[in-house]
Formats: sequence, structure tokens, C-alpha cells
Amino acid sequence: MEIKTGFVKDLGSDTKGWFVGKFMPKNSPFHSEDFEVKWVERKKGEVKENKNPPENNQKTVCILIEGEMEFNFPDSNQTVVLKDKGEYLFYSPTPIHKSTALKDSTVIVLRWPSKLP
Repeated sequence: MEIKTGFVKDLGSDTKGWFVGKFMPKNSPFHSEDFEVKWVERKKGEVKENKNPPENNQKTVCILIEGEMEFNFPDSNQTVVLKDKGEYLFYSPTPIHKSTALKDSTVIVLRWPSKLP
């Protein structure tokens, strides 16, 4: 049996918050070829843009832990705002998008399959 404790933001300090996925060392319990998990903390007004080309077979779900986040998808001219704890946003494929923290926010992101190098 293996037991570990710690903080996920420490695990993802070198991977922009991503702490589970194929980018983790192969001997790590957080290595997975199947999916990725990210811990996101954003201050009010902080904006992040994903300008990577869409991944046709990737699926993503963002789950709001606290705060309020806006997600903008320019190619489809859609905007989604997550306001309530536990509210989620699912999208597939993973498109070019922008997220804005409307309040100090925490979000968990799950993406599958794992694609990051």
C-alpha cells in the first residue's frame, strides 16, 4: 500500500497546474496516459488564453470549486459563466478559448485522453 499527502498546487508547479497526466514522471503515482487533472487558482480579473490548435479527440470538464469564472470560445461565439460551487462546463474537442476570473476562483479541470508532452 502506498499513501501520500501534500498539496496539488505543489505537484503542478512545473506544469502550469496540471498534476496528473502523461507529463508526470513514469514512476510517479500521478502519471497517467489516460487523463489529465489540473488545479486552477485565479485572482479576480486574471485572464488566461489557450491559443493551441484544437485537439479533435480531447474532452474537457471544468468544475467550479469557488468563485466565478467566465469561459469564452471565440470560434463558436459562445460564452459560459460558472457561478455556483460544483457547476461544470464540458467541451469537446478542446478549442481555442479564454478564461476570466470574475471573482477569486478555484477550478478543477479534467481532460482526456492525456496529450501534453
